[in-house]
Amino acid sequence: DENLRDPSSNWDNYRFFNNTPTPNIAPEWLEVPPLYAVEDIPKVVDFSPYVTDPDDLLDELSISSTLPYVTFSTGLNVTFLFPNGVTNATVHLVLRDQWDQAVTNVDFSIEPVNDAPGHDIPLSRLATEDEPLTIDLYPHVWDIDNTKEELSVTTDDPYAIVDGFNLTVVFGEGITS
Repeated sequence: DENLRDPSSNWDNYRFFNNTPTPNIAPEWLEVPPLYAVEDIPKVVDFSPYVTDPDDLLDELSISSTLPYVTFSTGLNVTFLFPNGVTNATVHLVLRDQWDQAVTNVDFSIEPVNDAPGHDIPLSRLATEDEPLTIDLYPHVWDIDNTKEELSVTTDDPYAIVDGFNLTVVFGEGITS
């Protein structure tokens, strides 16, 4: 344009625009301290105190992970669920804005929970009056937190005696159930 080169032109009639797009500044993780959870109990963590992004609002950011310990994520709130036997874990998290991402690893210490033992003992057996019936319970009991040798079987039934994992019952005359 001729007026741009002419020093006598009226510069007040011109506006200059920078059409170069502003570069996105990637989100950043701040230091996330080690976190604590309890096995088998969902733990929701709000990571908003641990992230920053100078050109986006916090509600425009999201967090994701491909690990199975992350069961749900919405915005900066992440739900973790650690299964039985996991006492320590490092979880890889990805923080995203519209254009960029940042990654971090979060260390967890997980408190174990003593789960109740389980069994699949048949609910009924045929017994003959006044004859001992012995049932081997060993193949029918388990405990995810303990070995079978750490388990014990007890009863307060007057017709039953327990010896290790053997349950012996004797039903006297007239006992039908």
